[in-house]
Amino acid sequence: MRIVADTNVLVRALISGVDSSPLLQLWLSGQIQLAVSTGTLAELASVLTRPKFQRYFTADNVTGLLTLLREHGEWVAITAQFALCRDPKDDVFLNLAITAQADYLVSEDNDLVADAALKARMLNDHQIQIVREAELAKALAGR
Repeated sequence: MRIVADTNVLVRALISGVDSSPLLQLWLSGQIQLAVSTGTLAELASVLTRPKFQRYFTADNVTGLLTLLREHGEWVAITAQFALCRDPKDDVFLNLAITAQADYLVSEDNDLVADAALKARMLNDHQIQIVREAELAKALAGR
């Protein structure tokens, strides 16, 4: 099973601790593949170095997560070029999910998870479900 994780899910996991993230636990246990791209990792690195996050984790925590993703993520060169989301910055995750033929795009961003039309289009056109992390954990627990 292939998953794309939005930056906000990975930031939350780093703040709360990797053990508190169902997504990262599934990935680290080998139950899912986590698709990454140059663009998504660049965005993550940029967000994680923002001053407002420095009180939550150390530079070593950031380096550790980025290294883990670089070394064990499934690298995908994005070829899809759709403009689907109200927020154009989120299109990189949608395009990664489409190119990677992901099963799920996991996010906590309402521009993605609360947009019923976008969710329906991604499911109907690309067979990709856009879900929150808790929804992913619930869906996979039922398998």
